[in-house]
Amino acid sequence: MEGLLSLLLLVNIATSSPVPTKLDTCLKLTSLNPIMRQINTIRAKNGVNVVCPSNDLQTKVNDRVEYLYQTDDFSHDKFYEEYTDQETIGEDLARSYTEYTVVNAWMNSPTHREIILDPEFNQIAVGKKGIYTVLWLRQR
Repeated sequence: MEGLLSLLLLVNIATSSPVPTKLDTCLKLTSLNPIMRQINTIRAKNGVNVVCPSNDLQTKVNDRVEYLYQTDDFSHDKFYEEYTDQETIGEDLARSYTEYTVVNAWMNSPTHREIILDPEFNQIAVGKKGIYTVLWLRQR
């Protein structure tokens, strides 16, 4: 079903011309990650633009999830201290969820849902290590 939804999204976007290479690449990359794929599916169902992976954002998320793994500091404090003055980023954290259950848990929380469905965001990065999952969405 998710593959079909992605295909329908491509058809809707490309009504009169081929899918732009950048969007096509974006959708292929996000389809490889279950969390990114679920988020783009939900965003599409809600009429919100897809989000595309970002290498520099991914590097920061990898550092963030490593920090959580090493310190068990399961809060947004460090995120607010280090990143929110520099750019517009939304952060969702999870502990003890699988890559197949975490998005549903976030969507059942109004504040997490708001970040996932924010139409201003157009980039995504996801990190998972041990029991921790970090999602960042960024406006660029």
